[in-house]
Amino acid sequence: MDVADLIIQTLVSHGVKTIYGVPGDYVLKLFDKVEKCSDIGLVCTAGEEGASFAADAHARISGFGVCMVTFGVGALKAMNAIAGAYAEQSRVLIISGAPGIEERESNQYLHHVHKSPDTQCRMFDELCISTAVLDSELTAFEKLTDVLDAIKLHSLPGYIEVPRDILNKKAPIPRRKYASIPSLLENVDVTDRYRSEGLEVLEWM
Repeated sequence: MDVADLIIQTLVSHGVKTIYGVPGDYVLKLFDKVEKCSDIGLVCTAGEEGASFAADAHARISGFGVCMVTFGVGALKAMNAIAGAYAEQSRVLIISGAPGIEERESNQYLHHVHKSPDTQCRMFDELCISTAVLDSELTAFEKLTDVLDAIKLHSLPGYIEVPRDILNKKAPIPRRKYASIPSLLENVDVTDRYRSEGLEVLEWM
């Protein structure tokens, strides 16, 4: 199992059935894998702001929403919705593709890279309860589940950044079996107010 499959299977084990997003250079491999997954529906919107607001609305209706975007321009457009999700205590996971580890270390000139490769993650630190860069196939599962656990515990958004050269690397079998992972949708008390607000956002889109 490679890291891309690991991410998808972990999300499925947490009850994820829909991902909203906009494909882009740094996240194309993951989009391709999600599109081929029969357990998850992929909803591509006209822009990242729409995808992130849709994920927030989905979270308010069902208890958990996922948005997937590319690095730089994509993630920055999603920040407004993620900030709103934090203010409203909405369980949203944003997954951002990113330049590869080797690309970063070689100081190549890459498009949509900010002041430094870790700038984007540090920005989301201010908007999320937990953030992580999946920079190794050996620790990807632990980092991903740590973020998901924090989202569930605190009912706040989380952020995962995935360097594109990690996605095809073989990941070790998780020590914690998927079947034992508590779903983010378990014991979720979604109030009528949040449900109606979520429906209004989706209808607006």
